[in-house]
Amino acid sequence: MKQWAIENPYKTAIIGGSLISLFPALFVTQAVRMFPSLKPEELQVVSDFFSAGIGPMQIMLFAIVVFVVPPAEEFIFRSALWRLFGWAKQTPKVTWIGVSLLFAAFHMEPLHIMGLLPLSFFLGWLRLKTGNINASTLAHMANNAVGCLLMVI
Repeated sequence: MKQWAIENPYKTAIIGGSLISLFPALFVTQAVRMFPSLKPEELQVVSDFFSAGIGPMQIMLFAIVVFVVPPAEEFIFRSALWRLFGWAKQTPKVTWIGVSLLFAAFHMEPLHIMGLLPLSFFLGWLRLKTGNINASTLAHMANNAVGCLLMVI
């Protein structure tokens, strides 16, 4: 499996990016039911927006969340920040862990952070194994697309 994943990084990215957040999403949903005060506000705003129906504004937001945000975040975290860790003479594994934790922390809300950690480490693993952000960007796009679509249904 590991070798297949490395030899087929784009298939791995699409499949992994689409599926990796399903379990964390269930965890976050259950945690919010138990502790409503921890509900991630930023996710609720997006969810409410998509649940209002599908129109031009929802399609535009979907396009931004899927096609604009992931490349920008991947450039910032797994390109620029990744290089910064390298300049600081960090090992590839320290860089992977550090950037993954920073990416999740960037989203600031505790449950959102916990839900993002598996995705963040997966995106970092793709960057680590491929040496570029192409596969991680594709995985991030797939993940955001699935997340938005789940908010609609």
